[in-house]
Amino acid sequence: LTVSIKETLKSSSVSTTVYVQPGNLVAQVSGGLWRNIKPFVSTTLDASNSYDEDEQQLRGESTGLSFSWSCTQVSPVLNETCQNTLQLSYSDHLATLSGIASDTISQVTLSIT
Repeated sequence: LTVSIKETLKSSSVSTTVYVQPGNLVAQVSGGLWRNIKPFVSTTLDASNSYDEDEQQLRGESTGLSFSWSCTQVSPVLNETCQNTLQLSYSDHLATLSGIASDTISQVTLSIT
């Protein structure tokens, strides 16, 4: 920025540095964070509303996002997988779950890059 006085030709200048910080990736699953499902009944998780804050007008795969789903058994015992409690299959922004054991709690995680 330069400020000048026309009559005297005096001026003063100052500069500033601006850093444009990239936005976050926002993972969103339709229907909320908690689901109750019955054994052998399928339900679908839809992450098509996930977005990149730098391209908020675009959603899901149109933003170029990659989707990865994983599952951890939480209760009655902790297990790195859900192989005994929940079947998980997925393709891009959609994941299909089917409970195979009752009275269990599993955590399904969506990661986007």
